[in-house]
Amino acid sequence: MGVFSRTWALMGASWRVLMLDKELLLFPLLSMIATALVTLTFVGPLAQDQSWLRTDGAATETEQLIAYARLFLFYFCTYFTVVFFNASLIMSVHLRLTGKDPSLMDGIHGAWARKNELFAWTLLAATVGLLLNTMQKRSKNIASLFFGALGVAWSLLTYFVVPILVVEGKGPVEAVKESAAMIKRTWGEELVGGISYGGISFLFSLPAFAVALLGVGSIVNGALLNGLLLIGVAAVYAFLLSLTMTTLSSIFHTAIYHYARTGAVPTGFDASLLQSTFVKK
Repeated sequence: MGVFSRTWALMGASWRVLMLDKELLLFPLLSMIATALVTLTFVGPLAQDQSWLRTDGAATETEQLIAYARLFLFYFCTYFTVVFFNASLIMSVHLRLTGKDPSLMDGIHGAWARKNELFAWTLLAATVGLLLNTMQKRSKNIASLFFGALGVAWSLLTYFVVPILVVEGKGPVEAVKESAAMIKRTWGEELVGGISYGGISFLFSLPAFAVALLGVGSIVNGALLNGLLLIGVAAVYAFLLSLTMTTLSSIFHTAIYHYARTGAVPTGFDASLLQSTFVKK
């Protein structure tokens, strides 16, 4: 079975799990809403005090420090929000894959029980992410590419961190080590599987692009109402597709995590299919 076919089969298994717990789709939605609310709490104060936007060198050292502190706090709060709801989704998926019938609150309660671990991980990840992003922007040519590559490597090596944190309750440093070790065993399918998921998502998004283009064409030709309606349909489709693919991706990598850690075949998945995702040493 080829990589794309295997990923498609894994997506099918993930879809079957999703059909058993359709409320899993609510976690990405709640994450979007909460992130938007967090963003709004920062936009107001930052819009009123624009001293941190100075580019003429007139900003004092104190203003610069305050600006960096605000930026980090904003980054941390939004990152924690995303991590928390992702952890809630992963916990719900883990419960389903182990034969239980979780509710929406089961996932949230499970993530909240690991709030200290998630907080520590967010602090570590936000610090590393902000440093790498800052260094990449301040560097040029090869140095910029180097820091960009470090960012990609960091994202890959920490792929299993959140499942380890929320399911096993380990600290962030130990979780990073465990995640890196697991990636060495599953890197083929996780890396290429992620790319295949992106390709499949793109294929499913093509109807939205087509309908949106028809909408733009209608507006250009004077049919404003029809054009806006078509664009609205495309936007709703793209939004629902985003929720679905985000959820399926979480189910996919939670299943891989579960199998790699326990050796047990998660409910709804095929043993031979999961075995084929691991790199043979």
